[in-house]
Amino acid sequence: DSRGRVYRIGETDRDILGHSRKFMVYLPWAAMMAISVFEYAYGSAEDTLSHAHGWTQSNTFWILSVWVFFQAGIAFPAGWMRERGILTARRAMYLGSVMCAIGFLALSHLSNVLLAILGFGVIGGVGSGLVYATCINMVGKWFPERRGAKTGFVNGGFAYGSLPFIFIFNYAFDTANYHR
Repeated sequence: DSRGRVYRIGETDRDILGHSRKFMVYLPWAAMMAISVFEYAYGSAEDTLSHAHGWTQSNTFWILSVWVFFQAGIAFPAGWMRERGILTARRAMYLGSVMCAIGFLALSHLSNVLLAILGFGVIGGVGSGLVYATCINMVGKWFPERRGAKTGFVNGGFAYGSLPFIFIFNYAFDTANYHR
């Protein structure tokens, strides 16, 4: 069509996916819930991390600020690479999830602020940005006729996933139960 979309005539969502295309709303929603801990729950864990690692408030601010920069900054290059076939959605999700795991490990195990910035901020930020951009993009592709509601639902998962961790980090997470 005029927007460059290709439609597969005669095939159903079950023919292509093996199940309903609603699955392509729930999977990205779950992935968005998983990465939300990076941003929203980080603030709740910040005091414990500061005390455990000996960081200042400025240190924890920069760790998250670098994460935000890279999380947002990867969206355009990731979309550009996906549209040109350089990076498939599946590969972006796998790569992003591995990078997210590295980011969390860096945050929990590295006391050196620069290494934490590199691990959590840069690697974790790029990883969560790959997941975020891919999730939003995939929902738009599978639901071009109802893009707003479906994308909004998936985008909401980015906040909802952090809720249990915000409570845990505020009420049960402190240096007494923090282990590297």
